[in-house]
Amino acid sequence: MNNIKVFLNRITAAGITKTLSLPFTSLQTFPQPVFGLHHLTKLDLSHNQLKAIPKEISAFTEVVDLKLSFNRLRSVPEEVGLLEHLRTLHLNNNQLRDLPGSMAGLASLFELCLHSNKMRHIPLCLGALENVRYLSIADNPIEDPPPEI
Repeated sequence: MNNIKVFLNRITAAGITKTLSLPFTSLQTFPQPVFGLHHLTKLDLSHNQLKAIPKEISAFTEVVDLKLSFNRLRSVPEEVGLLEHLRTLHLNNNQLRDLPGSMAGLASLFELCLHSNKMRHIPLCLGALENVRYLSIADNPIEDPPPEI
């Protein structure tokens, strides 16, 4: 983990990184230096041990591709709904039970992977995502879809 922090501090200082891929690095929290990468368009922190998405995720105003699958996430903060350029969001294989209503504002979202979580209900915000062309919600213990969807 120390080597990752040193690496991130160096690339943050350079300020030019647009893609960051750190899967299988045993991360338990978002490394703070990542939030200094203001021009990041692709972030892959899948296959780690993340338990939470910090509210600072809203700093990634240019991100279009966010992969957080295969972690231990239990919730998604409202701030994810501020990522207006987001086109791809992978949250599959976590421990999510619901999604924030703010995600209804992700007008650019094209692909949303939510399979293999713990959702008992289809989140209402999904009904507002008009541009989603790929939605995966399989392998969730969904009871009844809401009539609004």
